[in-house]
Amino acid sequence: NLVRRFVEDDWGQVRAHGGENLAHQLQDSDLGLVREVEGLARERWVRCQLLGQQHVGRRAVFHIEVVPDEAAVDLEVIDIVLSIYNQEKIIARVLSGIFDNTTTPFNLILIFDGCTDASMQIALDHVKKENPPLMKEFITTTATNVYETKANNIGFKLGKEKYLLTIQDDIVICEKGWERRLTFPIRAFNDVFAVSARAALNPYFNDDSSYPLYRDKAGREFFTLKRNQFKIRSVINRGPIAFDADVLRKLNFLDEAFAPAQLDEADLVLRAREQLGLKSGVFSVYYRSDAAWGKTRSADSSMNTGKTLAKNGELLK
Repeated sequence: NLVRRFVEDDWGQVRAHGGENLAHQLQDSDLGLVREVEGLARERWVRCQLLGQQHVGRRAVFHIEVVPDEAAVDLEVIDIVLSIYNQEKIIARVLSGIFDNTTTPFNLILIFDGCTDASMQIALDHVKKENPPLMKEFITTTATNVYETKANNIGFKLGKEKYLLTIQDDIVICEKGWERRLTFPIRAFNDVFAVSARAALNPYFNDDSSYPLYRDKAGREFFTLKRNQFKIRSVINRGPIAFDADVLRKLNFLDEAFAPAQLDEADLVLRAREQLGLKSGVFSVYYRSDAAWGKTRSADSSMNTGKTLAKNGELLK
């Protein structure tokens, strides 16, 4: 049997259909992401070893040995949590990004957080229309405009699987198998709690401040780090995030002292490190999130990073 198709994740791993110890010739695409060869249709993660490379005309041909990777265990079912506030213009696209790119059976948990537009009806209609075959359970609930921290906690507490992923309502996933890539550091290492696809940060203190300044010493990881690097940092930032849900439950979810929506994920991963010795970091996946898609409600006066740091700095310290 030959590998039919795989998507390179540039970390020495590929998502593959099939997975025998065979050498295959793969033609480089313009983006260097998707290669096609003939064969089976069963998906699994494998390790690839580059045996050699040659050029045929203007195209590069890679000779690769495909070896099953025991560390990359198959995912069975995952939970995907999405809290929504007034995103009627983009919510169908956000949901399609999940449906079109998730390759693992999943439970979809939607929290409609005080929506005053048609977001809820559009979302429900779109799920019914698409009827994604990998969706096992579809769970919906409502909240009274409580903002992200509390709304996300509502969804997190409804999850029941080993791995939980959450995205924001202005993010469109653009990478097939995103859930496998984002959870891979958690599955491959026994001391990783959470992985962000956006950024991981290092808060630090300066001499003039009694609370930590929230700074990213490496710049936004998605733009400044190589895609094949999983980088460990003190805290992570919102975007697509994957959690070890068993640890999330053990930590009693997000601390709502950080509500409505500032630095709760920073506090969460610091608690995981302090209490359980677990690490978190960044491992990017491709997504789109235009500036015009966000900020559909006015920020509460308490949604200010400086104020939140002043209020909760000792927790971060």
